[in-house]
Amino acid sequence: MRPLIKLEENKQVFFVNEIYNDTDPTHVYIPIDINKQVSYKTRDYIYKNTLIENTLVHTPISGYVTGVKKVKLREKFGLALEITNDFKENPCKRILSKRIKTKEDLLASLKDKQLLELYDKINQTTFQNLVLLSLDEEVYSMKEFMITSKFNNELLESASLLMDLLAIKKGYVAIKNTSSSVIKRVRSIMGTYLNMKLVLLPDKYLLGRIDFLCSYLNIKGEETLVLKASEMYDIYEAIIKNHFILDTFVTISGDAIKKSLVLKVKIGTSLKELVDKYIEIIKDYELYLNGYLEGEKIHNIEDVIITKDIHTIVFKEKQKVVEEKCIKCGACSRICPMRINVYNCYVNNLRHQKCIGCGLCNYICPSHIHLKEIVEVKNKNES
Repeated sequence: MRPLIKLEENKQVFFVNEIYNDTDPTHVYIPIDINKQVSYKTRDYIYKNTLIENTLVHTPISGYVTGVKKVKLREKFGLALEITNDFKENPCKRILSKRIKTKEDLLASLKDKQLLELYDKINQTTFQNLVLLSLDEEVYSMKEFMITSKFNNELLESASLLMDLLAIKKGYVAIKNTSSSVIKRVRSIMGTYLNMKLVLLPDKYLLGRIDFLCSYLNIKGEETLVLKASEMYDIYEAIIKNHFILDTFVTISGDAIKKSLVLKVKIGTSLKELVDKYIEIIKDYELYLNGYLEGEKIHNIEDVIITKDIHTIVFKEKQKVVEEKCIKCGACSRICPMRINVYNCYVNNLRHQKCIGCGLCNYICPSHIHLKEIVEVKNKNES
C-alpha cells in the first residue's frame, strides 16, 4: 500500500457541533425480501420492538401497516413495509435482564438482538487487541467523531467490558489528532481504564479502514478487533443497557446545504422527511449515498430510507464539469493506495479485484473521468 494523503478540506461545509435526535418520524420503512412471503396486511397493528418476519429489524415505532413502497437500499432497489406512526410507543415485549458474564453470554445477547454483523465479527477468532475507532472513512462524514464526542464514557465502558469478556490484553482508542476537544474529554477519563491507550491519528484519508489502520498502528489485523464508535455504542445499548437497536446515526452534509449535521434517527426513517425537518438547501445539488468519494450518486431523494448500513448523505453543489480526453498523466495510478495500474484499466475497460472503491482516482483526475466506476468490482461475479 502507498503512503496515505490528506484530502483538501471543503471550507464551504459547516458542521453543527451536536447530535440532533429525531424521535418521531411519521412513517418508517422496513426492507423486506421480495422472495419471501410477508403475512402483514394493510391496517395490521405493529407494536414497537416487533421483529418483522424474515428480516433482522425490530420496528422502532408502533403503528399501522399502510402499504409497501419501492425504496433505494445500498447499491440496489427493493421493497419496504410502510408503517405509519401512531406516536404511542406501545411495546411488543420487554427484554428480561440478564447479566453478561462470559463470551458465550455476549454472543447470545448479540444474536437475540439481531446484531449479526457484530456477532460474526466477535465470534470469528481470539483477539489480542481491541481498537475503538473514532475516525470516519468518508471525508464528508462526522458520525464517528460526534458519537465519540457525546458518548465517550459509554464507549469506554463498553470497550472495557469487551476486553474483560474476550480476554483481550491491549486496548486502543484511536482519534484524529486535530480533534482537540474530544481528545481532552477522553484523556480526562482514560485514567480509570489502565489497559487502554490513546492513539492520535494523522488526518489522512482511508485511516478509517481497518487494514490501513492496523498497518499504521503496526498491529496484526487478524489479531485485532476494530470497532467503530457507532458499533461500540450499539454494544453499549444492547449489552449494558439491554435494549433492542431501534436507532442509527447518519451524517447529512455537503456544500449545497446551509449547515451539516449528525442525526440520531429511527431505523427506516425517510430521508425526505429528515431533509424537510432539518436541512436548508441553498444551491442546486447532486445527491450521494455513503459519501462523495466512496458512495454512489442518487437521483431521487424520496427513494432513500435510512438503514444501519447508510452512514452519510452528501448534498454536493452541482457543477458544470465536462469529462475530457485522458492526457495520460498517470496521476490515477500513482495515487492508488492498492498500486493498481488505473490507466491500464481505463484504456482496456477492465475492472480490478484489488480496487477498494476509495475514489482517489476520480479525486485526482485532471480530465474529470469517472475512473472508479470503471475499475471497481461491485460484486464477486465481475472481473
